[in-house]
Amino acid sequence: QASDIEKFKKYAHLFYEVDDLGDEVVKETYLKLPYHEASSLIEKYSRSKISGDDNVPESLKKLFIQMQETPAWFNEDLANIGARFCMRSGKNALIILRDFTLMGGYDFAYLNKPLIFTGALKKGAVKRLKDTLEFWVNVTRENALKTNSEAYQLMVRTRLMHSYARVKIKEKTENWDYKNWGEPINSWDMIATYTGFSLVFMQGLKKLGVKISEQEELGVFHLWKYIGYLLGIPPEFLPENKQQAVEHLYLWSSTQNKGDEDSIHLAKALLDENLENTIYKVMAQA
Repeated sequence: QASDIEKFKKYAHLFYEVDDLGDEVVKETYLKLPYHEASSLIEKYSRSKISGDDNVPESLKKLFIQMQETPAWFNEDLANIGARFCMRSGKNALIILRDFTLMGGYDFAYLNKPLIFTGALKKGAVKRLKDTLEFWVNVTRENALKTNSEAYQLMVRTRLMHSYARVKIKEKTENWDYKNWGEPINSWDMIATYTGFSLVFMQGLKKLGVKISEQEELGVFHLWKYIGYLLGIPPEFLPENKQQAVEHLYLWSSTQNKGDEDSIHLAKALLDENLENTIYKVMAQA
């Protein structure tokens, strides 16, 4: 038991830690400029390399230099093995992402609070499903994550969307329960979410009879570690293999409450959407 407590302490601080680089960019762009101007600025800097000497707002410079820097631990060949497996899993992957990963995530009451506070139910489940599947399809292609690529630009937008949601929740929400929910879209919840795209995703595919080699499994974990790094998650806490992922999910789930009324509404909204229609649209873009 003592070792479990020690392991818990290793991660617990992440409950109150967030992507500060992303938040600073949002404060310097989206909160100061009209939305379309801020978006154009971000798009412009996403398309070309940024250096320390460039005349770019400091927060943007820090963010893009971090994202452009390929960490020493990154193994492109291993990530591509994971990407090829994701491509091989085809329509099964999209079904698992919808019916197992997304739907399963709704069972964790606290994880879903940012969705509720940002009006996900009003926007409709199909938008979140479509956005999630499109994100997955784009970032899990072979060699997709090169700096300034389409997938890289999508990664920048996604990272700043998380930051924008967090900044707005903190600005406008008086009844956010920091004690139980941690910071909005905190680093620990983010790690759990991306473990859903690796561990839970592969577990679901196995239930459908999909065979996964040891190298493919390690490749998927490595790919999502790099994706997590690009999205501002401290990489040293992202799982590299099944054992680490299971341990992490076990520890993280102890911070969560079982599904509540919000979970039911989110799940029902997703259930009521036309799965086939959304999946085939996304597959057509892949």
